[in-house]
Amino acid sequence: LCGYLRSKTIVPEAIHSQMMNYYRQYIAIGGMPEAVQKYIDTKDFREIDRIQRSLLQGYQYDIAHYATAEKR
Repeated sequence: LCGYLRSKTIVPEAIHSQMMNYYRQYIAIGGMPEAVQKYIDTKDFREIDRIQRSLLQGYQYDIAHYATAEKR
């Protein structure tokens, strides 16, 4: 891929398709280390969803706990 980009030539469809697949996985998984590791270990998006929901609950708890009443 780097060679195609450096030389400013068209990336073959097979490479482009694979890179788009990786991009969609990245968007779905996000960048949190626990979620990334779980995907590497299991390839199970249900587990990723569980981790993401748990993280979101933690964020919501922190906001409710630390934010002032006017900012909640």
